[in-house]
Amino acid sequence: MQIVNVGNAGIYLTDEKQSILIDGLYGVNEFFHDRPQLLLKAASGQTRSFRNIDNLLFTHRHQDHFDSQLVNAYIKNNQVGHVYVPAPCQPGRSYEDTKPVGTAGNTELFTVGASDEEIFYHPLNDTMWAVFFKTRHMGADIFSVRHYSLALVGNGESYLFMSDADWSCSVRNVQEIIKGTKLKALFVNPLSYIDQAGKSWMRRIQPESVIVYHIPYTDRGQTGIRALAEEIARCHHTMPWKLHILEHRLQRLIIN
Repeated sequence: MQIVNVGNAGIYLTDEKQSILIDGLYGVNEFFHDRPQLLLKAASGQTRSFRNIDNLLFTHRHQDHFDSQLVNAYIKNNQVGHVYVPAPCQPGRSYEDTKPVGTAGNTELFTVGASDEEIFYHPLNDTMWAVFFKTRHMGADIFSVRHYSLALVGNGESYLFMSDADWSCSVRNVQEIIKGTKLKALFVNPLSYIDQAGKSWMRRIQPESVIVYHIPYTDRGQTGIRALAEEIARCHHTMPWKLHILEHRLQRLIIN
């Protein structure tokens, strides 16, 4: 699987059968400012890169993960197979983009959490499934929103994207989701990675690699997240997984 960091929590994955973009068509807020120009151009049909992505998936509707206007533009100007977007909260929450997503052509739109379900799963193709499982957004109540973490499962392998989840979700439940597969990579943000509860959780789930992502290209928002990621890189010792940090624009990884 080839992985490309497209900014913030945006991850672009490709293999010989498919292309997947997770949280990659996003807006801005006071914490995250940078948006990749190539994706903005792809949404309007002005470049060859990042065009006609098979599957667009979103973990929640915070503006730094999801932008309805950009998603609608991308669907209009590209051939997209599936779009998965969590249902908005009623009423909408702080930092949440509650505007609707439309479809065009043969695009199928799936609303995750329309019935407030704990788990939502759907085949992306004949070999891989997307499994959304409800988790709690980390931090203060102001950040509370309908939030799902995501497992990609297929061909005896799995990938976990925790997004902005705290560590209150059951390890056993997640182990059941990925049962019978080799967990190739677990994606976590820097704040989650330094949490001691997270270290215990990650040891139990046993990933081959942990990928630290959701890092701004600059610290213009004065969040300190970029500096924290650099500290993680310096202090990583004796962990039972390979550590990768996605901190550079369009940084690429190959996970075999």
